[in-house]
Amino acid sequence: MAIKNLAVVFLMFVVLAVKFSLPDAMSILDITPQNVTCHDVINYFAYCEEFVNGNEDNPTPMCCDNLHIMNDKVKLEERGARRYCYCIEVFCATISRPHPPYLSSRIEDLDTKCHIHRSFPISEHMDCTNV
Repeated sequence: MAIKNLAVVFLMFVVLAVKFSLPDAMSILDITPQNVTCHDVINYFAYCEEFVNGNEDNPTPMCCDNLHIMNDKVKLEERGARRYCYCIEVFCATISRPHPPYLSSRIEDLDTKCHIHRSFPISEHMDCTNV
């Protein structure tokens, strides 16, 4: 019985040692396209799509409001910017109709027109692991 208790204590020690010695490696693995939930980001970002793809001249008030909401929320999550990056790419890839590409000038204009400094990238194709 003492050997079992000792083995359990040893195993717990090993697990804790690995977790605390590799925090960056552990957190890098926690956000991948396969394990993120995107419904919130997609619902917020959908209001901005027509502006960033060039179909509208100005972002809607709802787009700007949602950018502010997303900007506040992304700061509350560990690796939030990475999740938002993945989710916007998921949104682009799953739109049921073909859509014009997002214009980088329009994405930059969002900051000025919505009076915001975004804490997350907006892109159709980028390496979100670097965010």
